[in-house]
Amino acid sequence: MADKKKLPSEVSVKGVAAHCWLAKPDTRFSEDKPYFKVKLVVRKDDLKNEVARLQNGRERIDGETWLKHLQEMADEGGKNSPVKDGDKIVYGKKHDKAGQPNEDFAGSWVIEFKGQRQPRFADSRGNELPEGVFPFFGDLIRVAYRPNIYEGLGGGLSLWPNEVRIIDKRAGGVDFGDDDEDGYVAKASDARPAATETKADDNNGDF
Repeated sequence: MADKKKLPSEVSVKGVAAHCWLAKPDTRFSEDKPYFKVKLVVRKDDLKNEVARLQNGRERIDGETWLKHLQEMADEGGKNSPVKDGDKIVYGKKHDKAGQPNEDFAGSWVIEFKGQRQPRFADSRGNELPEGVFPFFGDLIRVAYRPNIYEGLGGGLSLWPNEVRIIDKRAGGVDFGDDDEDGYVAKASDARPAATETKADDNNGDF
């Protein structure tokens, strides 16, 4: 994606992880440009009670303001937005009006984070996860990312993940609670097969 406008790092609201390509990058569309990515699924009814952070974590805002902020940045860049209405996501072809609604996303906003560098992974207290432990589908997570407004390829907004924190380790039936400070704390026994190591952006924002 060309012509990107770099902005300060930000921190997302909490949401459920989906379509995770974090242990290894997604190379299905291009082996030359692999992407680490994850989708954050946030219930629409819960958004107003969530908290996000802007300006490298210094500015605290509510979830509804955060979503509007993302949409405004996407509009500034062009037509491509990382924010999707879960009620409009269907199975099958993208424009298939006969497609069945995706029940996993119904009643939710779906926000995609993707980049070519593997992000840092941490537990709810910011401790780096043991080697081989990654966020997976169903985990409650929060993402520190750098927004990038770009003009090429139709223009829009991309969200590059710098760090993914597991707030509640739900994948595999492990539950450590919902509050950040009392949530998931990494254990070596949670380890999965390790992926190729790459470094994330040094400026991860402030959770």
